Amino acid sequence: MKKISTLILFGIFTFFGWPPIKAQWIQKTNFGGTARAASAAFSLGNKVYLFGGTDNFQLQDFWEYDITTDVWTQKANFPGGFRAGSSTFTIGTKAYLGLGSNTNFYYNDLWEYDQTTDTWTQKAFMPGDTREEAVGFSIGSKGYIGTGQKFFVGPNSSFNIAYNDFYEYDPATDSWTQKANVPGSTRTFAAGCSAGTKGYLGFGADANQNASFTDFYEYDPVTDVWTPKSIGAGYPVADPGLFLIGNDLYLMGGLDLATFTAPTSYRRYNTITDSWVTAGSFPGGIIAGQVAVSSNGKAYAGTGFDASLNPRNDWWEFTASSSTITTGVTEKTESIKAFSIGPNPVMNELTLNIYQKKNSTYSFIITNILGEVSYSGELSGTETEKIQLPASMGKGIYSFTLLNSSKTKIASQKLIKN
Repeated sequence: MKKISTLILFGIFTFFGWPPIKAQWIQKTNFGGTARAASAAFSLGNKVYLFGGTDNFQLQDFWEYDITTDVWTQKANFPGGFRAGSSTFTIGTKAYLGLGSNTNFYYNDLWEYDQTTDTWTQKAFMPGDTREEAVGFSIGSKGYIGTGQKFFVGPNSSFNIAYNDFYEYDPATDSWTQKANVPGSTRTFAAGCSAGTKGYLGFGADANQNASFTDFYEYDPVTDVWTPKSIGAGYPVADPGLFLIGNDLYLMGGLDLATFTAPTSYRRYNTITDSWVTAGSFPGGIIAGQVAVSSNGKAYAGTGFDASLNPRNDWWEFTASSSTITTGVTEKTESIKAFSIGPNPVMNELTLNIYQKKNSTYSFIITNILGEVSYSGELSGTETEKIQLPASMGKGIYSFTLLNSSKTKIASQKLIKN
């Protein structure tokens, strides 16, 4: 009877649309360690991991948060030592963490984390200068790290330096390649995130931390080109959180270092329309230096500094409004002879056959039942395409949508992932 009811509900929601979900922040169990800021975090599956940071002293502890049970569990300490301001990215089932500082000692190392064995393996050092507070994210099978800062202490003077260099890491060869510098000023305490096949980076502060920035850029790894994007009714902010849900980026927290004021609202950026809107207020009040990551269509944020610059240990879950989740698919359709995908159900690799005009340009987008983007990409224009599905795309029912060069929906088909 339970199975029949589930099937009936699925049929009703498929036909009439899923019930709308209101955007909301829900406070969860406080972080299990001491209150802190400048930590590093990443997500793998239904777990979020938080490392290090500072509670006035640099930390080495490493924690796992179970999204399903709302429970924190301390894991084995990170073997790379005490540090704050580290950078992270994930590729497939592995996570990567590196850089950061311990007082005035800075790092440019990289470590790979295996969730199944709870072990760390040291990888190739990033070729750039040692630093802290750099931005890290991944696009496809590559990781990226750039910007950040370092404090030099000399015999006669001391000064800060900020960076705008940018590097690509290939785990298949354990090697780094320097890419095009991030545009604008050298910066630290910036925000970065990837969405589909592009990366996004911006905001942050100057080397002396006297000013915060509003500029924002999109990175194309295929062309190695940065493109300035809209800042909307932007405000200058350093050390904010930036996370992805669907095709929208959410910017929360941070400080304007010129006026030492902080926003209490969070903003949503639509990567399809290149536009910003104020999406609401964060109920936790003023926050900066926090971690913010997305997992399974939701986001998790916490720790950081409060309005008095005291470290905090509160932890929050964010659910986006289903009416604002964007997939980049318009409802207008055009005729096409046919397309097919297979195998269906699929495990890892999907074959797409398109019967189309020669030299046509197409792309695809795969969304889950909530309309959230699970994977997207460009197609080469041949009639047969091989699409390698990401490891982060779990089992379930999806919609595969074919788009033309104007991002107009041509046709879609149900896809089952085993």
